Amino acid sequence: MTIGPLLDIRARRRLAGASIFVALAGAGIVVSAGPAAAAGVTVSARSTALGLVLTGSGGRTVYLFTRDTLRHSNCSSACAKVWPRVLTSGTPRAGSGVSQSKLGQTATHQVTYNGHPLYYFAGDRAAGQTNGQGRTAFSGRWWVVSPQGTAGTGTSIHLARTSLGNVIVGPTGRALYLLTADGRNSSTCYVACAANWPPLITTGRPVASGLSSTGLGTALRTNGTRQVTYNGHPLYSFSGDTAAGQTNGEGLFAFGGYWYALNASGSQA
Repeated sequence: MTIGPLLDIRARRRLAGASIFVALAGAGIVVSAGPAAAAGVTVSARSTALGLVLTGSGGRTVYLFTRDTLRHSNCSSACAKVWPRVLTSGTPRAGSGVSQSKLGQTATHQVTYNGHPLYYFAGDRAAGQTNGQGRTAFSGRWWVVSPQGTAGTGTSIHLARTSLGNVIVGPTGRALYLLTADGRNSSTCYVACAANWPPLITTGRPVASGLSSTGLGTALRTNGTRQVTYNGHPLYSFSGDTAAGQTNGEGLFAFGGYWYALNASGSQA
């Protein structure tokens, strides 16, 4: 091949690459080369508006991609510009709230957690931002990662029939309760109380099925987790309920207040 055609091919490749950046910029996303590989990058859990999520270098939120398979990334080329891989040149280290046994890396030195390859998002410009949460891009969804290594898709609540009528229940179908001693979107239940009445925790925005989403919210707990609230009431399950549909906690007085199941309006059932 002569030098002239070779230069022409290289020019066309540069033009094709430039068009990708133009398209991304037109979508309101500023892209960069992303953080360089860090020796033994530390992955930690950080409290955000979505609850405790995994973060990497500089406290930047990391994400998983639903198109990936176990310890294998399906994000490359233009995708990797918008979602830079979390790279390490040494063994990744577990920071606060993270399990070392869940950390690993791919053959290309991308950090994994619970088998999920991890990414940053080009749209997060500061530590703790979660602008990539729930986005659909490059034929998949992007989610923050919980300290347990699962996608932070948000805890779901819904209505279920019990002896008290229709009450709000959690993902497992167990009844949820309010505590009269709590303030609006503020919990007073910790230590022994929380052991008996576990708070309903979410990583990601909670989801209401068959309920008004306007009543849904979260309350920040002292350990940095986010507790689901409804109509301003922090929600709890009861250790004395061993199966879905039970309401053994109804009307009990403990830990400074009464406990009641909630109806669809978020009031005492």
